[in-house]
Amino acid sequence: MPFGSFEEAYSNTSTLGYFNSAQALADYAEVLVSLKKNLSAGSSPVIVIVGSYGGTSSAPILYFEDITPHEQYYLIATNDYKEDSMTCYDTIRQSCRIKSSSEVKNDLERIYTSAAQYDKPPIYPVKMICDAIDVASKRTTDILARILAGVAAVKGNETCYDLNQIVTEADIGW
Repeated sequence: MPFGSFEEAYSNTSTLGYFNSAQALADYAEVLVSLKKNLSAGSSPVIVIVGSYGGTSSAPILYFEDITPHEQYYLIATNDYKEDSMTCYDTIRQSCRIKSSSEVKNDLERIYTSAAQYDKPPIYPVKMICDAIDVASKRTTDILARILAGVAAVKGNETCYDLNQIVTEADIGW
């Protein structure tokens, strides 16, 4: 475990930033460079295949019962929004207080975690959501209007959304 122990790594806020997909890729690159050097394979090509957010996480082996909190994925996804825009993060956090329908809350959660999971070029969906929420926040304090702006940014400006359809990078360009 990096930084000594699980407790130590997760109790120090300065180390939490290293538990993200960018760091996982940097770690992977370091391992590849070392392997190529130690195996005298300096000019050998490398093919990298990862699967979804879990495939690029720093330590997926730790995601077992009583080792990693079950909500850790959501904490990491939440942090993506916080890093992009505090206004966006606060707006989404406030929307989670909506209690009139658990279905609405679950659908929004699915949109946000999917966007965080596939937050990379060319579309950067977290940035799309946060930019739209930031712009809407300048026009209105209505939480639903701001949330709708974020949803419309990634889903399109429609009168009805199929929230079960999650666009992945494999869908881009089809």
